[in-house]
Amino acid sequence: MTTNRLYGLDTALIRPGRIDLQVAFTLATRKQIREMYERMYDDTQSSQSEHAPRPALPQLAKIIKIEPKRLRGLAHDFAQKLPEETFSPAEVQSFLLEKKRDAMSALRDVEAWRDRQLETREHKAANFT
Repeated sequence: MTTNRLYGLDTALIRPGRIDLQVAFTLATRKQIREMYERMYDDTQSSQSEHAPRPALPQLAKIIKIEPKRLRGLAHDFAQKLPEETFSPAEVQSFLLEKKRDAMSALRDVEAWRDRQLETREHKAANFT
């Protein structure tokens, strides 16, 4: 069960025995953002090796191997472009998945994505009140 309003739930729903574990999902910290970028583009992980063959489509073939030290630097730069505790990990992951074959494109395009996301939030907030 998930909720954004824990305190609005009937206590019978969340009593011990029904809900044994509560996990609070927070907005992404810079450290989490950096680690997500590193995992997405770390070519040494087994999830991208022989267990998951890469599609042969030309648009997905743009895969550039990045040395670990350079990848850490790129991940740091990427995380610096996003405000801390503003986006959920799912939002960041969704963006990274759109750019999953091109680490440099993700780094180059993240500021425009960030600005669009923030503008959309402001627009929704203005129209909601």
